[in-house]
Amino acid sequence: MNNKIITFALGCSAFWGVNTSRAAIMVTYGSPGAMSATVADAQVEDFNDPALLGKANNNVAWNGVGSINSVYVEPGSMYGGANGTACAVQSEWVGQPIAVPISTLTLNTPSAYFGLHWAAADSKNVLSFYEDSILVGQINASQFLTGLPSGYNGNPSLQFKGLDYHEDFAFVNFFGTGGTTWDKVVFSNLGTTGFESDNWTTRVQPWGQDPNDSGNMPGTPALEIGVPAVPEVPYTGLFMGLGCLAIAGWNCRRKAPVAAVADKLATCAKAGIV
Repeated sequence: MNNKIITFALGCSAFWGVNTSRAAIMVTYGSPGAMSATVADAQVEDFNDPALLGKANNNVAWNGVGSINSVYVEPGSMYGGANGTACAVQSEWVGQPIAVPISTLTLNTPSAYFGLHWAAADSKNVLSFYEDSILVGQINASQFLTGLPSGYNGNPSLQFKGLDYHEDFAFVNFFGTGGTTWDKVVFSNLGTTGFESDNWTTRVQPWGQDPNDSGNMPGTPALEIGVPAVPEVPYTGLFMGLGCLAIAGWNCRRKAPVAAVADKLATCAKAGIV
């Protein structure tokens, strides 16, 4: 009897739309001093266009990738800029009176990889990933970047080597897994500190689907972020499904033959319940 009920419940779960997949983004970080990605066939925005430097820039086109709604670009300093070059910064203070606290990168094609040189990490730095305006992952620098080994302390660029030693600098990778992709990446720093980053790197293909991928995902695994899958239960289907369970349970209580229970299941199937 119990086996019949379990089998029937599993069948009804298909109708109720229980999603057993798990959307997630795997976060890894490169070796100390790394300032660029090691992922093949990716595209990079390094913010080294002189036309962008020292100002807030609106509707910045990233050829073949997408666009950035607004971003302030500052010269390389002790706080950021791969190899001492210019970098993007989100802040309510850096670049005053034209500071840009939030920047949105909109991608032409949903993508499953993003990387950046994350500099001078602090708890105000937040990176968020969206697909169709739905949040699929979010991370704050304090979740892992502010606690890396001492080799990540201080600016790795030759021009500013070791400066800003109390903050961490690392190249960080984000890999979509379980079919996770995103079409927007949002950088925010709501405060007077700065979210300095450089060498934004993107790729449409998830890890393992590019012919030049081999081995494990690059970098040291740090954590997994994302939104756990939840059951999708339409109310109508729920009540109809519960009714079907009640029918099966009634037959089992009367020790009905297996064939009779099967008939009831067939009736439910014709009604569109299973």
